[in-house]
Amino acid sequence: MACEGDQAGFSDRRERTRFGAGVVHRLPLPPERLPAVSARDLRRAFEAAREVAREGGAQPVRLFSCGRGEAAVLLFVDDPSASAWIGGVERLFGLSSPYALALCFRVLALIERLARPEARALFPRRPLDCDALPARLLHAAAIAPLDGNGQFRESDLPVG
Repeated sequence: MACEGDQAGFSDRRERTRFGAGVVHRLPLPPERLPAVSARDLRRAFEAAREVAREGGAQPVRLFSCGRGEAAVLLFVDDPSASAWIGGVERLFGLSSPYALALCFRVLALIERLARPEARALFPRRPLDCDALPARLLHAAAIAPLDGNGQFRESDLPVG
C-alpha cells in the first residue's frame, strides 16, 4: 500500500453532520496542496473504485473537510456512484494520508472528466475501462494540480 506523507491532523470517523449520518474525513490542508501520485497507483485506485461500484451495496455519505479554520472547504459527496468509487480507493489505500486522499480526489476528478460528452471518443465501443485509457491521460491525471474543489483545471487535463 502506497500511503506516504505526514498523517498528523488526518482523521475519518462515522458521525452525524448537518447533512445526516456518514463518514467525515478531516484533512489539515486544502485539495490543491495534495501531492501528485504515481500513474500506477492511480490506475490501481481507478480499478478498485470500479470494482466496488460493480459490486453494488450501500456506501456511506462522505464529507471532506479540507483545510483549517475559516479557510476550510467542505466537499459533500452523497452520490451513490461517487460514494462507491471512494469506497474502492479506501479499500485499497485507506483515506488517512495526503497521498491516499490525493488518489481519491484524482479518481473522482478523472471519472467526472471522462463522463463528459467530449471524452466519449476514448471509449467508443466499451464502457469506462482503465485499460482503454491512454497512458498519457493517466499520467497527466496523476500529476496535474487539483483546484480548491479537488477537480482538475480544464487546461491541465483536456480529454477531447
